[in-house]
Amino acid sequence: MSTGTAGAAGAGGASGDGRGRFLTGARVHVPGVDLVADSRLSLAGDPYLADYRVDGRATLPAVVALEAMAQAACALAGRPLDEITRMAFDRPVAVPDDGGAVIRVRALRCGPLIETVLRCEETDFHVDHFRAAFPLEPTDGTLEVPRLGPDGPPLEAADLYGAAGLPGGPACFPTGRFRRVIRLTLAGPRGCRGELRGDDALGWFGAGYGRPVLGSPGLNDAVIHALQACVPRHRLLPSGGERLLVRPSQGDVRLHAVGRGRRGDEHVWDVTATDVRGRLVVAWTGLRLREADPAGWEPPPEAAGEPAGGPAEPQEPESESEEESEEVEGQPAPGATLSSTRSEPVCLTSLNSPEARTRW
Repeated sequence: MSTGTAGAAGAGGASGDGRGRFLTGARVHVPGVDLVADSRLSLAGDPYLADYRVDGRATLPAVVALEAMAQAACALAGRPLDEITRMAFDRPVAVPDDGGAVIRVRALRCGPLIETVLRCEETDFHVDHFRAAFPLEPTDGTLEVPRLGPDGPPLEAADLYGAAGLPGGPACFPTGRFRRVIRLTLAGPRGCRGELRGDDALGWFGAGYGRPVLGSPGLNDAVIHALQACVPRHRLLPSGGERLLVRPSQGDVRLHAVGRGRRGDEHVWDVTATDVRGRLVVAWTGLRLREADPAGWEPPPEAAGEPAGGPAEPQEPESESEEESEEVEGQPAPGATLSSTRSEPVCLTSLNSPEARTRW
């Protein structure tokens, strides 16, 4: 068994070798079997955290949590992995403005998958805050650009972010390098198409670390938070997804998103983002966003097609079953999806001991 930072070398790398921001404190590395690593987050060392606040508190973005788990999975596999399944974002990680927070990520080989979890010191490393699985072989099936309904009102970036997007505003949009929406057009029920800024003017993890293995966290988050435009007057937070494919690219991207429906307080979408040549950059199947509270962004009257102070958004009836929730107003769920929507890991793992330990 390897211990220390040297144990995390390889794809995803170790501290100081141009890779592996979240593998700086490797506790365990059994090559091809198990990897556990700690890293300390702080606003001084991770300035992007100041741009991502929930209820005023700097918070680890879900896309950066996925990046941390991807770094561990790639290091364990010894090669890049661009497909993620069974994602669950169960509990946020808040980072104090003074000091910081230690997170721990574990990657464990479980048959054809690498299962990953992320925990933090706030919960004594006893709670899974984020979970995901990385298939070692590509999943069979094709991926289709979502089929959208007729175009609705257009929205410029200022319409979406506007006053509601200021820090402390009701929609709590991220700021700074996370703001990538250029324009959107609403299309059909809970659908939209649009353009997002893809280039990064600033690095993400500082000197000594390479580029994120999943591409720009700012772009990846904008692909998610742009969907807030489809559900005005409700604040949405990501809660998980069935499948994610990432093919990092440079330049602006074109977004296509269609809503499948609702499952309780969760809205479900299929989303693709492609570059100007039509090549895949990001694709979500079964992306879940949860209604956090009744607040949210307020569409401008001219975009909403109603006078100021007009009627509230009509409420959709909640689905009685998961099968019924796959259709919205007669529109079938588009694209290929994974047959499994389980969020539980195949292997239940313990991050608390530096020794490899698995309960099947």
